[in-house]
Amino acid sequence: MTPPKQPDFNTPILQTDGAKKEALKSGGNNGGNNNVKSSSFVIQKYMEDPLLIHGRKFDIRVWVLVCQNGQCYLFKEGYIRTSCAVYDTSNAKNITNPEIHLTNNAIQKNAADYGKFEDGN
Repeated sequence: MTPPKQPDFNTPILQTDGAKKEALKSGGNNGGNNNVKSSSFVIQKYMEDPLLIHGRKFDIRVWVLVCQNGQCYLFKEGYIRTSCAVYDTSNAKNITNPEIHLTNNAIQKNAADYGKFEDGN
């Protein structure tokens, strides 16, 4: 079996053209101050058409140790967290229901269907 290729840590995670960089710098509405105070950003986008398991949203939790020398170690025992509600945004009241969109236990444990499909969702 061939070992996996070492990741290239010199390649930027986010590459943008000049216009997109300017939008990131301005942050939308920051009073006209376009100075970047940080060299790192968190970029998120809500996925309107997510991959589902049995019609429900999920996320995968795994742990990776990245050493200073670039070596990576993957802990083999990850797990999947699922929502306890079917993902359906055709009903307007579901748009704001966190039990449909968020899989973390702090939200799911208060749901009526918590544990209905899996132990602890």
